[in-house]
Amino acid sequence: MKNIKIKREFVIKKPSELDKLSHEELLKYIKDLQKRLVKEKPKKNSTNSSIALATDITKPKKNQSLRKRSNKKVGG
Repeated sequence: MKNIKIKREFVIKKPSELDKLSHEELLKYIKDLQKRLVKEKPKKNSTNSSIALATDITKPKKNQSLRKRSNKKVGG
């Protein structure tokens, strides 16, 4: 299951609080939750969808090697 980021400014109500709400208030609360979840989805790229790698606009990854370059000639 993917992690979904939810902004901290939005407070998720407790079940006891939800029991006290009217039907209209519950519907409004659910719609507001859905809007916020749609806004928080990450943009699609080749790593999280079937979009081709050539369409990615992100920067290429740097070499993550921990080895340091030497001053020796290449080859045998």
